Amino acid sequence: LPADTLPADTLSPDSAGPPATALAAFPLQREQLDAQIWDSAPDGQGGVFIVGSLTGSLQLGSVSLCASDQDILMARLDAQGNVLWAKTFGGLGDDLASRVAVGANGEITVTGTLADTADFGGGVVKTQLPEEIFLARFDANGHHRWSLSFGTKGMDYPSEVAVDGSGNVVLYGHLDFFSTKRTSFLARYSASGVLQWKRTVTGTSRIGYVAASAGGDLFLGGSLSGSTFDLGAGPITTPPDSRSFVTRLSSAGVPTWTTFFKGPGSLYLDAAALKTNASSLLSLYSTVPVDLGSGPISGARLLQVDGNGALVWDKALPVRARRIGVGAQGAIT
Repeated sequence: LPADTLPADTLSPDSAGPPATALAAFPLQREQLDAQIWDSAPDGQGGVFIVGSLTGSLQLGSVSLCASDQDILMARLDAQGNVLWAKTFGGLGDDLASRVAVGANGEITVTGTLADTADFGGGVVKTQLPEEIFLARFDANGHHRWSLSFGTKGMDYPSEVAVDGSGNVVLYGHLDFFSTKRTSFLARYSASGVLQWKRTVTGTSRIGYVAASAGGDLFLGGSLSGSTFDLGAGPITTPPDSRSFVTRLSSAGVPTWTTFFKGPGSLYLDAAALKTNASSLLSLYSTVPVDLGSGPISGARLLQVDGNGALVWDKALPVRARRIGVGAQGAIT
């Protein structure tokens, strides 16, 4: 869509996913499939990277893939849906790639879960059973740059990943999820995969997205539970009736401002993306009318907030948008 214009008749239920041309030509047959696509990201050239999982055999264009257990699936398609490359990784047990982010140089960062071991191209990465988080980087052609894994002896999984303009990685996830020791975390890794800092996140019911600006600042948002929440740098007080929030953090992980969205009913923050280095686009859904600053609205909405978290504009969407992409010229997908 052209920048700052969102005519309703050009939107479709699949508008938050891969490019329509790539999806239309995606060479999969239903009877072949035992695969899931968990996430996708534009490659900056009209094509798309996809990640997910595969069990069994799959033919992607001229590439034949086979996985005895559930393995990690990665592929890149061009603008016409042709498969440029496709790969699987994994060992014993169920492995999957759940999120992918594309850097300014076209390299991709992938995260997901491992049940045992995997070799992404830089040697075997081992895990503590039953499930651990992996983080790996590849160039645009799928060649390994670096990879690592970490976690507890419980069930660990990542939720969101983002890459800033210098290639640094921001990762949000959960450790020992199904136990009383469950913790959520926000971490930053250098462009070479070295941990820079890690914060424990408390008081939020769901982080819906993490985004990173070209300059390294972070945007974090989600739904709320309780009167306060803490992103690892001290408690932030939640105003009455607040249902969702957006926080901007410095590259060191220190909050600089927080915007709250209020409503008497359920208000969901589904997705977000950076439109410029200072402003962001948010996808909201409300079951009852709420006032975001321009009068009562409800249903699925797309809005832009400025560098201080103030509302710039909002528009109605025909369906909830789970992913938002912004092209090089400002076009919104």
